[in-house]
Amino acid sequence: MSYPFTPLQLSLISGLAIGLPSFLLTLERSSSLSSQGFLKHVISTALPCALTMIIYMLLITFIGYQFHFSDRLLSTYYYLVAGFISFLVVFVVCLPWNRLRVIVASVITVVFYLILMVMHDFFEINSLFSVSMLFIIPICATTPFVLFALKRGIVHIYKYLGKH
Repeated sequence: MSYPFTPLQLSLISGLAIGLPSFLLTLERSSSLSSQGFLKHVISTALPCALTMIIYMLLITFIGYQFHFSDRLLSTYYYLVAGFISFLVVFVVCLPWNRLRVIVASVITVVFYLILMVMHDFFEINSLFSVSMLFIIPICATTPFVLFALKRGIVHIYKYLGKH
């Protein structure tokens, strides 16, 4: 199997899930500092997200081989779940939510899926309206639970290490 994403696919996720929210949220006025420290905050956010991505890419690989997914369908699943997790991370990073943060996170997520609905061939994925996309719903629906369980685990590890 080749690399699951093309540079074009990664550009869309990077632009919408990293670049645009970073730029727009930097314009937001904030004088508060993280009470847990910058590095702990970054690690306790980034590590659970990365682990969630790894777990789900492995799960999709397993499901794809069990159900004999074509390479394009497998790539579609990888891409849609990676996008879903990436935008879930945007919502997590935007905590605590305010109107600007919710609007930014919601609009970029909707724009991502609208682009894929209209331009799925351009991004070399299957149509989002095909029956084969049904498995994607429970996969995506479980990602927030895994992400927050991993995040809680990282926080507990930090507390444990802080006591010793």
